[in-house]
Amino acid sequence: PFTLAAYAIEGGTSREFLKTRKFLRTHPREFEMLMNQIAEAVKRHLLAQLAAGASAVQIFDTWGGLLSAEDYA
Repeated sequence: PFTLAAYAIEGGTSREFLKTRKFLRTHPREFEMLMNQIAEAVKRHLLAQLAAGASAVQIFDTWGGLLSAEDYA
């Protein structure tokens, strides 16, 4: 979910995702709301894949490693 939020905020990929990290710190409530919306959409998509017969699904947050453990939580 962080990676999807980062691409939405940045408008594409980035090395540091500075806009995203600034948004996280300056607007924590709004960032949490965005993350909740993305997480819900990802959940629905994964459940649809399982309903269609997928035997396994995986979430991989490519850019999550840019965050501290506290920020990621």
